[in-house]
Amino acid sequence: MGFFVMTDEQNDWREKALRWKKQLAWRSTHDTLTGLPNRVLFIDRLSMAIIQAQRERERAAVVILNLDEYRNVVHRFGLRAGDELIKEVAAGLRRGLRKGDTLARMDRDEFLILLPRILRISDAVTVITKVMEGLKSALFTIQGQRLDITAGAGVACYPENGDQAEELIRCADIALYEAKQAGKNTHRIYRPM
Repeated sequence: MGFFVMTDEQNDWREKALRWKKQLAWRSTHDTLTGLPNRVLFIDRLSMAIIQAQRERERAAVVILNLDEYRNVVHRFGLRAGDELIKEVAAGLRRGLRKGDTLARMDRDEFLILLPRILRISDAVTVITKVMEGLKSALFTIQGQRLDITAGAGVACYPENGDQAEELIRCADIALYEAKQAGKNTHRIYRPM
């Protein structure tokens, strides 16, 4: 019976391949700038929250939050400053959420928030109002200049607005559009026409 002994070089290559595989797996479910879950992982968590809400006869809320003046920040200070702002905003949003909530980055200046295990829609409004007030009162400084950052938010709830992850995200996006039309630092709850 023969034994196969790996050389140090082969061991190093194997360890590098394993690290690369773990990095690829992480990158497929996370935003590389903020380290937050991305849309793929968010949908997975939302789908699980819907199943749990069905079982426990609870609600779950989806919030899409979009920064009000992000484009102006990028035009004025550049993309690198915009990236720094996104990282700071992500950290601030994380601090404002409950322990079981999920914060994800969907796109440039757009974040998804999952609020599982809520009893009433007003509970979701309470959480998002607190998050938006925290964002507005936070100190953001870019290139020595203080910026006041606000956001608009759209809220959709299970089961009122759907029972599928993508459907709830779509409803929250419609509510976000309505909030943006109403002005800065506002939120809207999705209401079917």
